[in-house]
Amino acid sequence: MTAGHPAPHCALAGLYDAAGRTDDAIAACTSAVAADEPWAWSRLADLLKDADRADDAEAVYRAAIAAGHTAAGSELGRFLSDRGRHEEAVAAYRIAIDAEGVAPWPLGELLEKLGRTDEAIEVYARALAGGLGHLRPRLARALERSGRIDEALAVIRDAIANRDLDAYKGLGYLLAKHDRDEELTAEATRLRDDGDLGALMSLLTGAGNGNRVTEGRPSTGSPP
Repeated sequence: MTAGHPAPHCALAGLYDAAGRTDDAIAACTSAVAADEPWAWSRLADLLKDADRADDAEAVYRAAIAAGHTAAGSELGRFLSDRGRHEEAVAAYRIAIDAEGVAPWPLGELLEKLGRTDEAIEVYARALAGGLGHLRPRLARALERSGRIDEALAVIRDAIANRDLDAYKGLGYLLAKHDRDEELTAEATRLRDDGDLGALMSLLTGAGNGNRVTEGRPSTGSPP
């Protein structure tokens, strides 16, 4: 196909699917894959899953990866994880980790779920180094769960330095939860003296949640 042209087979598949003609939609999408239409493999796999043909959908993902569409590893990873095949899912996510447009956090989240927190930290830290600053909270949380409190606090302070003022809530949470009272008081005093009342309120809200965790009471918010 010429670059920039529409994907006719996928478009036809969409019409068939909307009309309830599932077999025709799958046939059209199969033609789209053969024509290398953009993301046709993803649409075909979705149709197959909807038709309760999970094995065929998995085969489509694996064929797409073999054909060089490494982003398919992310969808394969989700597919496998949903079916409890977690180790295979990790391997699939790793295939896609450097593909354009693929979010790295599902791999990190799955690794955390499997108790492989150090590996999750590596995934989040690598993503952060690559410019994905929105993953700082996930990195801080994983570091805290590993007992690496100073590193978690450093990540949160870095978020604050990058003008993520909501990170003050995470800072207050960790300082209170881990009994860093002098640091918490110093931070609150600095914000008060600077007249930064919004940040101060976020810090104190986070601290309240951290204290509730320490006291064994339900938190009203999420950890950083």
